[in-house]
Amino acid sequence: MDMFVDLSTKIKNLSGGEFAKLALLKQLYLDHETILLIDEPTNYLDPESVIALAKMLKDSHFTCIIASHNRKFLTEFCQSNYLIKEQKLLTID
Repeated sequence: MDMFVDLSTKIKNLSGGEFAKLALLKQLYLDHETILLIDEPTNYLDPESVIALAKMLKDSHFTCIIASHNRKFLTEFCQSNYLIKEQKLLTID
C-alpha cells in the first residue's frame, strides 16, 4: 500500500495510474503551495493507492480542494464536503 512510482521509467511509458501518482506526488512534495486544487485524484488508482493518497493528504499541511465523483473517497477522507447542484453550492452532512 504505497504510492511508489519507478522514476527510471520514461513518462511516455507510464500507465494512467502511474502518471496520476507521479503528478500527485509532485504536488505533495515538490511544489510549495498551501492550497492544492485536485481534479478526480482517484481516477486510474487502484484501491490501495487511493487509501495511501488519502493518508498522505490527511498528513499533509495543505488545504485541499478536490473535485471528484468518488463520493466514498470524499465522505471518508475529507473534513467538509460540498456539492454543486443547479449552480448552487450545497453542504453535504
